[in-house]
Amino acid sequence: MKTEKGEFIKKQNEQEKDLCKYSVSFIMPKKELIKQRRKQEDVYLEFPIGEYAILPDYRNNSTEILKIKNLIKEIDTDENSEIIEICLDCFTSPSGSYIFNQETSTKRAYALKRYIQFLYGFSDNLFKAKGMSDDWNRLEQLLMESDMEGKEEALYIIWNTGIFEGREESLKYLGNGTVYQYIQKHFYPLLSRFKCSVTYSILPFDTEKGKQILKTNPELLSLDELYQIARTYKSYTPMYNEIMDMIIELYPNDKTANLNAAALALKYNDVALAEKYLDHSVVNTPEYLNNKGIFYAIKRNYKKAWQTFKKAIEKGSNDGEYNLVIMEKEKICV
Repeated sequence: MKTEKGEFIKKQNEQEKDLCKYSVSFIMPKKELIKQRRKQEDVYLEFPIGEYAILPDYRNNSTEILKIKNLIKEIDTDENSEIIEICLDCFTSPSGSYIFNQETSTKRAYALKRYIQFLYGFSDNLFKAKGMSDDWNRLEQLLMESDMEGKEEALYIIWNTGIFEGREESLKYLGNGTVYQYIQKHFYPLLSRFKCSVTYSILPFDTEKGKQILKTNPELLSLDELYQIARTYKSYTPMYNEIMDMIIELYPNDKTANLNAAALALKYNDVALAEKYLDHSVVNTPEYLNNKGIFYAIKRNYKKAWQTFKKAIEKGSNDGEYNLVIMEKEKICV
């Protein structure tokens, strides 16, 4: 619902009197006993050739270090959150030997760890620092996204030549060296980087505290907490709809969130949006089958709707029974 948010909520509010006559089904998610989240930044620190000490005033390093500080500060200063792990993965471009790059990336990862410890006084056991050497995976991704001349040939070499079997040397001969020169200039600077991620835990919130968090940091709320807040408002009112819409924005890949988003879309007779979410929701549950039956009914495929409602009832759906009664009362032919 992210891209349709404004228009969909407006549509919901305008059509409150024209809600779907069928009873849609929602699922309450399981309570998240331990709430953990992760935030990540790609940081492009620069070093003199072969060096690994962190130099805050070197080239653009002050700007990149600020990205790390902001990442940590956002979590460390939040009274509801606690940092439980900081991962520092250091990557290099394939320039130079693999062994040299592995040693350099490892030293740089530990140098950044020590620098962060100097700034914040964090203990050793909070960190995972690792040298990752050549970032061929990222180079492959950049090539695939580019319109570089000769990219198909470059990708063929990457996919079919091992790292220790002359992969980089083979790239150097493409297009009389022009392809490799382009890769060095445009892609290699994007490979030498740190992937900095911070994992943190979040305190559980009761409903009243959750409503306060909803205004400022909704991403700190679990699915269960968001639904508990939504249930304090009358169904299909503007605030209820806004929270339900926020849930699918925050949890776009969660099957329960998708099923409930589909139910809300069906309530407003929006079958196109409902189908999108049903395709990514939990299947073969009574709730899914009931909502799928409504989907068919709105599209006037009454035979399919009847069959699907029956399947939902077999799995214990009270909503499915109610919806069959509606079809029977209206003498809808199947």
